[in-house]
Amino acid sequence: MPCQTGGKGIFKKEAAGRKISGAKTVEKEITERPVPEEPAAERPVSKKLLAEKKTAGKKTAESKAATGNDGKAATGNDGKAATGNDSKAAAGNGDKAAIGNGDKAATGKTCGKKKQLYWAAGLIGCVGVGALLIIFLLIRGQGAMGAPIKKQQPAIAAGGVTAYYLSSSGHVWAWGGGEHGQLGNGSVRKVQAVPVQVAKLSHITEIAAGESTGYALDSSGHVWAWGDGLDGELGNGSLTKRQATPVRVSQLAHIVTVAAGEATGYALDESGHVWAWGDGENGELGNGTTGAPIGKDESGGEVYGAAVPVQVANLPHIVAIAASGVNGYALDASGGVWAWGDGRNCELGNGSTGNPIGIDSHKNVNYGATTPVRVSNLTQVRRIFTGGLGTACALTSSGQLWAWGNADGSLFNGSRTDPSAVPVRVLSPTDVREVVGGTFTSYALDTKGRVWASGDGTSGELGNGEAGLNAVTSNPVRVLNLTQIAAIAGGNSTGYALDSSNHVWAWGDGKDGELGNGTTGTCIGKGYYGIIFGADLPVQVLHLP
Repeated sequence: MPCQTGGKGIFKKEAAGRKISGAKTVEKEITERPVPEEPAAERPVSKKLLAEKKTAGKKTAESKAATGNDGKAATGNDGKAATGNDSKAAAGNGDKAAIGNGDKAATGKTCGKKKQLYWAAGLIGCVGVGALLIIFLLIRGQGAMGAPIKKQQPAIAAGGVTAYYLSSSGHVWAWGGGEHGQLGNGSVRKVQAVPVQVAKLSHITEIAAGESTGYALDSSGHVWAWGDGLDGELGNGSLTKRQATPVRVSQLAHIVTVAAGEATGYALDESGHVWAWGDGENGELGNGTTGAPIGKDESGGEVYGAAVPVQVANLPHIVAIAASGVNGYALDASGGVWAWGDGRNCELGNGSTGNPIGIDSHKNVNYGATTPVRVSNLTQVRRIFTGGLGTACALTSSGQLWAWGNADGSLFNGSRTDPSAVPVRVLSPTDVREVVGGTFTSYALDTKGRVWASGDGTSGELGNGEAGLNAVTSNPVRVLNLTQIAAIAGGNSTGYALDSSNHVWAWGDGKDGELGNGTTGTCIGKGYYGIIFGADLPVQVLHLP
């Protein structure tokens, strides 16, 4: 069966990708970043206690020794407690330690009221010194015991017309389209031209984005979702068109990484098992089915999928996952790659378009795989990625990049018409360390921190100063004005880059606020449906922490 285009996922993507090129009048809306909470002020010390402290400091050598031991105990235990999650715990343990050791140090050397006075003065002095020491270490970027504080590595993700930034503090920011609640801040604003903070999230270690759904993994191994949940993307058993704040995905624990397709979420647990939830019509769940009836869509049609996570079947021990459109991918511990889901654009990489697996909502026969199949001719793979619509890539331990699936210019191999049913070697760019994709555009980040683009550039997605109907390339071109880039991401028709200074840059379509610079872009050319508003060169996303 030759490779062909069709099905719910592909139709939705093509429609979204092409419509983005059209002109749309929007009112620019700018939201200010929330003001951080001010730290609580220190409690003042009374004049009486200061006088007692001064008096105690002039006493005998015995009281001086007691104060020294008391200070050591308070500093040690208080500092240890402060390395936890809140100051209340630190104060409690610090007081307990100071009382115990301070009392022990004073015993035998003083007696009666003098002993009590010395003990109180030592306690107050040492708690004050301990607090100052903790504040000093925290300012220097160290824990209360002098150990460096581990900060979250910043990251970016994008899906559809919404982008996300994970800050070093473990919080998430969003900008762009938000009509499905994918901004996560409680609003359903259609255009959000500057970043806003996603609510209810902290200690986040990783983010991912579907077409209109955001995902976050926290340090406890739990997964959170927000935005469109009509196909079960939220994973909490409910179906809703707009979930404006994050909810926890059910039945998942000890998760180490997450990924997102168009309307399907994926999670890898610490035991090497892969879990999927959301749309299953094209075999995306990987559990041998196209999902169960879980509700009705907006047109009244039956929705098939999983409203809570199900385990992807027949996989060995997995160490990494990726997803794109209506396909899931997994990398096993031996360096082999597995694929499942749609096969009509050769996404499975096993030389076939898969088998008939059902009829989609457009009455087309779906071809693909409802359980994982091994991608051909790949060994010693160390990383897997997904590029433009229906494109997947694998990076081997020797540094070779291989790609397969849909062509449309996003395979980096010079072809815009012929999908590849098995992996083909990508010769340019060289020394690639990461690949991501938009709808019809792929991006590659090389080891020198440079970004390359291949595919459709109608809306300025190539980032090289070109836009319009002729801005298309099947060979990679350099995205201009970017240096020392550490990570990349791709939305429908917008590219993103995070540099080594934690600045985020955006280029391409901007009509839904995707650029994050307070505008919807400028007129950069003419597309399929009229004037294009966006940026054909990277612009900096504003107001990020």
